[in-house]
Amino acid sequence: MKSSAAVLSILSTLLFSRVAAGADPAANAEPRPESSPTTSRWQLKLYGALELDVMRDSTQSFSDIPNNNPLLRSDGSLPAYLPLGTQLPEGPTYGSTHPRYQATARNTRFGLRVSPPEVAGIMTTGVLEVDFIGNQPGSPPQLSENSFFGSATPRIKQAYLKFESDIGEVLFGQYYGLFGWQPLFFPATDSFLGIPNEIFGRMPQVRIGTTLKMDVIDVQIAAAALRPAQRDSGLPDLQAGLRLSVNGWKGAHGMGSGQPIVGPLSIGVSGVTRWFKVAAFSNNAGDPTTATEVAQANGYGVSLDALIPVIPAKSTNDKGNALTLTGSFVTGAGIADLFTGGLTGGVHFPLPEGPGGPNTGTYVGNIDPGLVQYTLVNTADGQRGILRVLKWQAYMVGVQYFLPPSGRLSLAANFSASESPNIAQPIEEGGDPSRTFWKALYYDVNLFVDLTAATRMALSYQHIGQTFVANNGKEMNERFELTGLLFF
Repeated sequence: MKSSAAVLSILSTLLFSRVAAGADPAANAEPRPESSPTTSRWQLKLYGALELDVMRDSTQSFSDIPNNNPLLRSDGSLPAYLPLGTQLPEGPTYGSTHPRYQATARNTRFGLRVSPPEVAGIMTTGVLEVDFIGNQPGSPPQLSENSFFGSATPRIKQAYLKFESDIGEVLFGQYYGLFGWQPLFFPATDSFLGIPNEIFGRMPQVRIGTTLKMDVIDVQIAAAALRPAQRDSGLPDLQAGLRLSVNGWKGAHGMGSGQPIVGPLSIGVSGVTRWFKVAAFSNNAGDPTTATEVAQANGYGVSLDALIPVIPAKSTNDKGNALTLTGSFVTGAGIADLFTGGLTGGVHFPLPEGPGGPNTGTYVGNIDPGLVQYTLVNTADGQRGILRVLKWQAYMVGVQYFLPPSGRLSLAANFSASESPNIAQPIEEGGDPSRTFWKALYYDVNLFVDLTAATRMALSYQHIGQTFVANNGKEMNERFELTGLLFF
């Protein structure tokens, strides 16, 4: 019995680490007897939030969650490519100049955290978290508004298993991406996370990591293999990151509209690399599996993130006068899906030649739009498509201030912007300039009121602006949002 426990202890030391939030530091103060590998009982915790969001937009461009979707055009421009025989009226669309009011409880969520007994120094945690923003068969007007908002579909938000011990950590399952060190640097906002131009997303992955703990600074290193942006690439996405945190310099910060926490000054750098194998451009009648050739390309990304407590917080219960800054800078190619909802710029694949001549065929790629694009060129052998990887740069800054005396009243403001240097594409090369934006900005101001330890109200103003390729046309949407939350 003793020898078996000793072997387990040695293996766990080599394979796993303990970086558990809320772990008791005294738990490892003294060596445990080898004859007692089990040190605690099963623990089960139910948590979540009941949430109602009420919002009014100045346009009808978005559903409840804006993501990075293109705004409706108000200048009367029409799409460059339409099916033969399509007739659209000219002039501004009604929705681009008229408001929309929405109310939704779809961001209500609940989770279950399970912790079995610790064995030989290995802590195991399982988490299942669900909200109600799942895929539904269409959205209004294809799906009735009553069904969309009143019969929201549950979805898996997080579902993972994590092993932790003193040397390393291993995570299996669906969790926030390591790219951008999510969720540690999320901004405080009443807007739905993530905000436009922000790296945000959860995906299935296998992650390993370790933390070197010192008196002043902790150094965290992690690497992960994740579900790829394109399954037909045959390879997983690879992400890695390094994060430094200053233990004695802690500030209060919120993540989205959630309850504020106290964390250390942190600086993180992370990267991603990925591969694409895209069905060759041809009139494939909507079936990419008929391709006999593929075009290959690579994607990459780098993210720098920071959380800086300008005025530290005294404690979680005493955040009065605390001031915290957040910031992020991202650059890369083929990473559109890693931004909130997909930062595609509104691009779609061009139409190939068909029986009726140019732009009358149909091409459907074996990859989500916005990551890569085909540029049309005319050759002696006919029209060809040259694959290129779309690039984006983005940055985000935020400030949070907790008013004295207790910090139950707080203010937050955020600004983010993105720009693509190569998304613009002329009509003759297969582009759709009037429906493609190459630059976007977002800013918000937020007021949070913690009525009790478990209830919160929030009021927010949010501005989204986009610059389209055609004539640098600019569009904007303004949103006012009121939110009520009960945490449990």
